Amino acid sequence: MKNEAWILERFLEVTSRFADMIIIADQQSSDKGPEVCARFEKVKFLSNPNAAFNEAERQVFLIEAARKLSPGPRILLALDADEILAADAIQSPDWNTMLSAPQGTVLYFEKPDLTPAAGYCIRYRDNLQPLGFVDDGVTSHRPQKIHSIRIPTVENSPRLMLNGIKILHYGPARKKAQLAKNHYYSVLENVAGINPVHRRRAFYGEAQSRWQSLKFREKEHVPESWLKGWEEAGIEMRSIRDEEYYWQEIEVIRAFARDGARRFWLDDIWNFDWEALRQRALRLGVTGMPDTPIVPPPLGFRLVGKGIDGLRRVTSIPGFARIKKGLSYCRKSRRTGWKRSLLELVTKLCSFVTPCVSKQILEPHAIFVLRNNDIGDLLAITPLFEALKKKFPTAKIIAGVGSWNLDVLKNNPFVDEILPVNAPWHNQQTKPQGLFSALRYILFSGEINDITRGRCAIGIDVLGSAFGSLLLMRAGIPFRLGVRGYAGGQSAAQRCVIYDGNVHVGRAAMGFAELLGATDLPENRPQIYLDEQPSSSGAIVIAQGGGFAEKCWPLVNYMELVRLLAGRKIIVIGGKNDVAAGAKLASAGAGIEDATGKLSLRETFGVIAASALVICNSSMAMHAAAAFRKPSLVLLGDWISSASAHAAQWGYPESRVLGKDRGRDRIYSPEEVLELVKQQ
Repeated sequence: MKNEAWILERFLEVTSRFADMIIIADQQSSDKGPEVCARFEKVKFLSNPNAAFNEAERQVFLIEAARKLSPGPRILLALDADEILAADAIQSPDWNTMLSAPQGTVLYFEKPDLTPAAGYCIRYRDNLQPLGFVDDGVTSHRPQKIHSIRIPTVENSPRLMLNGIKILHYGPARKKAQLAKNHYYSVLENVAGINPVHRRRAFYGEAQSRWQSLKFREKEHVPESWLKGWEEAGIEMRSIRDEEYYWQEIEVIRAFARDGARRFWLDDIWNFDWEALRQRALRLGVTGMPDTPIVPPPLGFRLVGKGIDGLRRVTSIPGFARIKKGLSYCRKSRRTGWKRSLLELVTKLCSFVTPCVSKQILEPHAIFVLRNNDIGDLLAITPLFEALKKKFPTAKIIAGVGSWNLDVLKNNPFVDEILPVNAPWHNQQTKPQGLFSALRYILFSGEINDITRGRCAIGIDVLGSAFGSLLLMRAGIPFRLGVRGYAGGQSAAQRCVIYDGNVHVGRAAMGFAELLGATDLPENRPQIYLDEQPSSSGAIVIAQGGGFAEKCWPLVNYMELVRLLAGRKIIVIGGKNDVAAGAKLASAGAGIEDATGKLSLRETFGVIAASALVICNSSMAMHAAAAFRKPSLVLLGDWISSASAHAAQWGYPESRVLGKDRGRDRIYSPEEVLELVKQQ
């Protein structure tokens, strides 16, 4: 909280009627907010000594305080002072649903914006916000510095959509205050380097104000039920107080003093008289003000800013889509957008000035295989290395994989050298990702020099992308293989595998060996070579982790399944990001071994190799189970609409992929999975 006295009493009057404890972290308020807090018994008033704006630090501070001051069980609601519970929320059936939700559940609410026009609001019925958490006391919060989700979440957290509970957002009703906040955020993001100038102007400048004005045209009457109950209790709910100046504007001027106003000349914050406010602040004795007058941007900078806005508006109009389409280099690919097509054109041009041979080199000195993707992606294509080695027994087979994947290929007899290639595209390990990160890696990474020293005659980009082709060219590889119809790069490749979503990923990868003349292909099965084969444990291994939460079976389902499997030997595995979920699973039943975050990748493979059954999402564990011919039940989330299609592309004979499919419109329940476990 900082300088929220205008709304604080209303917030505390309402919140005191349903909350057991109200924890407020004050960040050096200069108004009467602390005095207001002192009048409410349920308020725990804490001082945040850090004057700098840091949402991440503030949120962690509040969550840790809640866990220390309030013994569980507890529900955390993360609200700003201008966010007030609607009067009819407590009588809603959703209120009891929230109170009975299991630990670890993320709570979503609608947050209507009240408008400057009294009695009206903007609704967001299809865009509920995560503002609550049924706290398990374990899940850690990893927020961003600005505009962060306020409560702890993990990828597989159960989510509860509570449409019947409204959180009224009073902030947008103060037009001048919103403008001050936009100025402040634009300056913050400039200093922190969070967003480029065109995005800051779009999010916080005149364009945002115009968008908000258009949204206000869609306003609806505020239902009386949202206010009536509180008003009958004597709480004033309708008045809005605007002010002449706001603390955010003072902070903007302090940023001018620290960094110079010139730094912010391209930010859309200059339709405001900053010099007049500086002079007034000096008269009032406000500290941190610049000693010299604030000079607004000259005409040239203003024109550049308007040009940025104009270009963004042009690219957003419907007719511009046809111009984009005209730029398309690969018009036959329906998957190719104009940005990707432009990148493909650049890739093609680069192929004209890099080493290239039109015919395959029959006896290559070395072959480089690029697979900088996730663990399961690499496991699925490991038969390719055997196919290449059988075709070219004297060639050196070099695998370029992410550092997280080095142990996957350990002891593999068909791979002669493993190089770390931490390329920032098409994986979940390297951050940040994007065009500039990828180009910076290709141009300047020392890892590319290691590939170049291998003097590879043939290079294979297994995934198939423009970035992959650029990497192979940068490494000086003259004969390149890629994928046509997926993520680009085909224009710089002499031969391509045709992408087909109906073909298994491992089988498609062996198509590269076939393009090079191989006919003796191994079985389409992941290959893992352990130091020694472990003895059977007879355990059921549960791996609830996965790359994308929407594709995964819900964690709450896994918890129920573990409860139903009482008496069975169960080992829960996963990485460091799965520790919180592993603790929840271990607490759901007796005698469960929680190994999440405790095993190396090779040790995890050993646990799977010794198991009797693997239950997992469509993840690394499915591929590892197939490597050791272990049966697996692969549980899909709601996002995947066809289990049979997913199995065709990613599954194996021992894996049973379960989810929505033709004739089935829902995911599997824990009870249904239990029956299938009994059949194993």
